[in-house]
Amino acid sequence: MDHVIKPVEPSALSKKFRSLEGVCWRRVMERRVAERMDELKAANARLLAEIKERQKAEARLREALAEKESLLAEIHHRVKNNLQIVSSLTDMAGRRMRDPEARAVCLDLQAKIHGMGLIHTELYRSGNIGRIDIAAYGRMLFHQLADMYEAGGIRPTFDLEELPLPLDKAVPCGMLLNELLSNVFKHAYPPGEPGRVDIRIGWRSPVRAVISIRDYGRGLPQSMDMARTKTFGLRLIRDTVKRQLCGSLQIDSDGGTAVTVEFGVAGGA
Repeated sequence: MDHVIKPVEPSALSKKFRSLEGVCWRRVMERRVAERMDELKAANARLLAEIKERQKAEARLREALAEKESLLAEIHHRVKNNLQIVSSLTDMAGRRMRDPEARAVCLDLQAKIHGMGLIHTELYRSGNIGRIDIAAYGRMLFHQLADMYEAGGIRPTFDLEELPLPLDKAVPCGMLLNELLSNVFKHAYPPGEPGRVDIRIGWRSPVRAVISIRDYGRGLPQSMDMARTKTFGLRLIRDTVKRQLCGSLQIDSDGGTAVTVEFGVAGGA
């Protein structure tokens, strides 16, 4: 009865309305926060699902890459073994020949086969099926050829920088080094006499490689026209540099023979 009889103070009504507005506004905010939280939970669930799917896809890619690398490594291993068989057969054939020139041809062929096999050996050993350090390869090739040609008296001086090359450059470089070093062992010095050879493999510039082989032996005949000679070895060197390496070739015969090859390398040092 007091509320009916007594007049209501305006200030009391104002407080009551403010209180009701606050309650309504808080409920609205709580509902909006709850809705937003539900949206965030749903988005988080979608993100987690996408992450899991991406992780599965990455795992599949890693497995496929590992399988591919394993297969390529096995291919290189088998190629190396097959080349060793061919080399052994060539060696057996050469030993049966009485003609010194024919035996020399067999030895030269065997050296080339060994050089190719060494590339595949290095690819298999290093685990990097895409590139090979041609400087390290050059060092091993020298010692391998020195044993084959029984040229232990020829001493090398190495100036080597790490030079990783892709296969399309490494293979022709291997052939080139094989031919240049074989020429030193066969022609630079008389059989059994000591000698030396300077071997430079590295970078001429950040995007250009250099290979230089210099001996201090007999040198080339003065009458030889390097641009027109038809000897197999020099033609092989010219064709390899020009067609496969797209590089430049310089041959000097002053106090021995010096061959310098330069070519570009994609990606550089």
